[in-house]
Amino acid sequence: MSGSAEHSVALGIVADFIKAGQAEGAIPLGRAPLTGDEHIKVTWSRDGVAACAVYYQPEGHDFYWLDILYVKPEERRQGHATCLLQMVEEEAQRAGLSSVQFGTMRSNDAMQKLAARHDFKPADRIDYVKQVTP
Repeated sequence: MSGSAEHSVALGIVADFIKAGQAEGAIPLGRAPLTGDEHIKVTWSRDGVAACAVYYQPEGHDFYWLDILYVKPEERRQGHATCLLQMVEEEAQRAGLSSVQFGTMRSNDAMQKLAARHDFKPADRIDYVKQVTP
């Protein structure tokens, strides 16, 4: 779903989901805006879009980076995140990529549990941050 009118609509939906995730503290406030080159998958409920996944292949790498996976609070625990993870994994397989990778905040227990249920393993990586303003 990239490069089309549908993709533009999906970007608008994702922007709303990002704001909701930021309000919950699940998505960092300072995250970079979407470029429009990302792939987007959504799941639906009777009330409309229930969840979204945003992912891309970083230049020079053979994996998809799952940038955002967000499920509306009222749609959680209904399989949407599992469905989205499976869709991204299938896309990676079709593209001949080696893996799907993502990062999550330490406080995001739900994403860590989801990762464990789907056999994701912690990467050999540590993020550091230094606050430069009070």
